[in-house]
Amino acid sequence: MTGRMRPILLLLVILIIFSGCKKTQVIADIEPSSFRISILPIRTVSLNQYKITGTLEVRNATADISYGVLVGTTIDPTIDNAVKYPIGNAKNSVDFTRDLSDLNPSNFYYVRAYAQIGKFVEYSANQTITKKSP
Repeated sequence: MTGRMRPILLLLVILIIFSGCKKTQVIADIEPSSFRISILPIRTVSLNQYKITGTLEVRNATADISYGVLVGTTIDPTIDNAVKYPIGNAKNSVDFTRDLSDLNPSNFYYVRAYAQIGKFVEYSANQTITKKSP
């Protein structure tokens, strides 16, 4: 190989290597504000009295996230079709507790937590409250 071909070949190899590399983004650049909400199994305090305990995990919040508990008679209650029990607003992670005592003990309820920032809503998994007899 001649002296002139060697630098050209080396340059070609370097270009091929760098053209195959993709630019990676930091997760914070992709999702500047992210959060997750969850609740523990519902604790029955007494007849028709329940305690909901959960966690709102927040990362890089740019605005307040409103959160609370939803109670409905159909699976997967949403902020549009369930009774909404707001708890608060946060920009940081927070543990929360909400007592429920105004439910009809003869009904079957689905309960889950919600967290909302703007129009985006995140929901926890469903929990159930079943009929209790005295």
